[in-house]
Amino acid sequence: MTVSRLMATLRLQGERTGRRIIAGAVLLIGGAVVPTAAAGETRAASTFMAGRCDPHQISPNLAPRVRCGTVAVPRDHDDPDGGTFDLAVVVVASATQPAQPDADFYVSGGPGGPLTIYAEAQARRPLAPGRDLILVDQRGTGASEPALCPDLDRELIASVATDTEAGEKRRAAFAACRDEALSRGIDLRDFGTAVTVADFETVRQALGIARWNVFGVSYGTTVAMTMMALHPETIRSAVLDSVYPPDPILPPWPVNAADAREALFASCDADPAWGRCKKVS
Repeated sequence: MTVSRLMATLRLQGERTGRRIIAGAVLLIGGAVVPTAAAGETRAASTFMAGRCDPHQISPNLAPRVRCGTVAVPRDHDDPDGGTFDLAVVVVASATQPAQPDADFYVSGGPGGPLTIYAEAQARRPLAPGRDLILVDQRGTGASEPALCPDLDRELIASVATDTEAGEKRRAAFAACRDEALSRGIDLRDFGTAVTVADFETVRQALGIARWNVFGVSYGTTVAMTMMALHPETIRSAVLDSVYPPDPILPPWPVNAADAREALFASCDADPAWGRCKKVS
């Protein structure tokens, strides 16, 4: 797909991938539409503020290679004077030094889960030896601001364990999460794929990285494709793992899963080499 075609597709989606806060409830209910930041837009410089790594997450033998800290990003990228959120950032230096200048940047799926807590595991299995690894908790998740809906995960787990009222209880939990965010003055328009990409661009500049290698998984591939469309000059390479297509409207998850299953078995039927592939009820 060409960059121009990709950008057209991303415009059509109208930010239907509004980032989920924690489990994704707030924006799925809010339906927020986030304007796309202009490519090449100049912003006030931000810096990486070094902090202390959590000793429970980083082992002593790895600690010398890890830097933990924050980067302040605008709450609203169209209003740089409207306050900031601090994003949690972890930089894992390559075991081989000096490292290549183009670091690896991992974009997790979900959306809604933390990432920096997995720095130890990520560092032990580097994406590309010889390159530093950058991990960021997207706004509203993990150790990044704002901290939202601390009880939501527990409520969702409890709803799964209940009877036929599970769906209703999940919707109630989502609505309560959304209401809590609104009551604290959180603007739901300050979340979404384009906002996440603008945040990541601020982090890249703060770390002084000219170009990086982006590795996106699941929903992270949507973020990665948006990065490629809006900031192609900053991407040295990109890997899209388990692609989540940036279509305007996606079918429900069960439909997606069923379509994928049927496509797999259709391939089995069409290829003699896959003759032993059988459907299991």
